[in-house]
Amino acid sequence: MLVAAPTLGCGDDPAPTFIDIRWQVRCQLSGGCVNIPDRDINNLDGEDGHRLACAVNRTADGNQILSFSAFKGTEYGIELVGATFATGGGAIMGSGCLVSVLEGNVHEGSCTSNVPTDVNPCQVNEIAITNEPDGPTVSGKIFCQQLSALADRGIQREVTAPGTDPGAAMQGAEFRLVNCDGL
Repeated sequence: MLVAAPTLGCGDDPAPTFIDIRWQVRCQLSGGCVNIPDRDINNLDGEDGHRLACAVNRTADGNQILSFSAFKGTEYGIELVGATFATGGGAIMGSGCLVSVLEGNVHEGSCTSNVPTDVNPCQVNEIAITNEPDGPTVSGKIFCQQLSALADRGIQREVTAPGTDPGAAMQGAEFRLVNCDGL
């Protein structure tokens, strides 16, 4: 289910949320789609019809949970919810991580830091938190194989790095999130 994360900031005048993510939805493993373009969201929330949100929340045991959404109107988008990781970054852990992609259909599946499987079709890794000139930043990668459509589980897609280079189909889509709530 696609649910936007809140975009709340600290203080009276919070810095705007900025998201930079490039990905491509493919169907090399399952077939059935043609010419799905690369997707590129490199915007502030509300700019050019983009709806962006991100939040990093601390858990009672000191870990952090990342959730973000990046949509171009109702045309296309990607969302990551509930990716738990150690303070400062690293591999995600535990259960509850979910990736959703809007590309014609909504495709959804659980995620871990491991190579995609039928049970956990998405891999989220290389999570890092850094202080950049634009503000506190979270970055990482998302790679999915056999991500099922909610309307028809037989329709499966991959989510990868964009591009026509054959290697791009086996690489994760990189994301960079600036000024997320909770950082």
